[in-house]
Amino acid sequence: MDYVSNEPNAAKLISSLRNTGYDSYAAIEDIIDNSVDAHSKTIRIYVESKDKDLRVIIADTGIGMDANVLDQALRLGSLTDRDEVSDLGKYGMGLCTASISMARKLEVLTQVKGGDLLYGSQDLDDILAQNRFVKIQRTAVGVEQKTFDKLAGNHGTVVILSKVDRLSDSNVSQLATKLGRDLGRIYRKFIESGIKFYVNGKEIGSVDPLMLDNAATQVYSDEEYDLPRSITGGRKEQIRIKIVLLPDVNEQLMKEWRVNWHSQGFYVLRNNREIADGTTLGVFTKHPDFNRL
Repeated sequence: MDYVSNEPNAAKLISSLRNTGYDSYAAIEDIIDNSVDAHSKTIRIYVESKDKDLRVIIADTGIGMDANVLDQALRLGSLTDRDEVSDLGKYGMGLCTASISMARKLEVLTQVKGGDLLYGSQDLDDILAQNRFVKIQRTAVGVEQKTFDKLAGNHGTVVILSKVDRLSDSNVSQLATKLGRDLGRIYRKFIESGIKFYVNGKEIGSVDPLMLDNAATQVYSDEEYDLPRSITGGRKEQIRIKIVLLPDVNEQLMKEWRVNWHSQGFYVLRNNREIADGTTLGVFTKHPDFNRL
C-alpha cells in the first residue's frame, strides 16, 4: 500500500485537547507521578501569582532526564519506557497533555547526576501561530541554572507551567489548600515511606481515609481475592480489600475529619498510589447512614 504522512492540524488538535475536561488537580498529580517514578525523595509544588501571571511549579530531586528522554517528554504520545509493575505513570496523560490542560506555556529544567542542565519548553501561542508542533530544547543558561539550583540542587527536574489560564479553582489559596490535602491522601503510602511533599513551602502529612491509627477504628474485613484469569490476560493476579468501620464520634469531629457522604465508599490504590476515592464501585448507594463505611 502507498501510505502518505497524515499529520494532524496542530492548532485544531491543541484546542481539542484543552477542552477534554482534564481536571487541574489530576493534571498536577500526573506530573507528580513522574517525580515519584524518578525516585525523588523531595517533591515541592508551588502555586503562585507572579507579575499577574499564574504559575504552577513542580520540582523534584529525582534522577533527572537526559536529552533523549527530555525530547520524548516534550511530545504528545511520548515513547518513554514504563515499568507497569512499579511505575505510577502508566495510565497518566503525560507531561504535555497535563500542561496543555491548564497552561499555555511549559518549561522543563532537568539534570542527571554529573550531566549538563537541560532546558526544554513548549508554548501554545507559538504552536497556534505556526500551526505546527514546535518546541525549544537546549542547554540551560544563566537564570535557569539559578532557578534549578534553588529548587532541585544538582540533579532532578523542575517543571514550570506559566500563562496558566485554566485552573479548576480560580482562588489560588484554596487550590493550594485542597491540593495539599489531596496529595496527603493520594500519596500517603509514599509519605509514610519517607518521601517528603511540600505545597507552597508547607510539608504535607499522610492522610489515611481508613483511620487505621485510631484505636476506635474497627477492621471488619481484610482479605485477598484471586481475580478471574479471563480479565487478567491469563496471569494470576490478586486484589486486597480492607473494609473498616470508622470511629463513632460526635458531629463536630465528623465534620473536622470529613467523615461525610462524599468520603464514604472505596479508595482504590494501584502501586500504592490512590487512583479513586470515595467511589461506590456499583456495590451500594451512598446514604448518610453509611458515612462510617
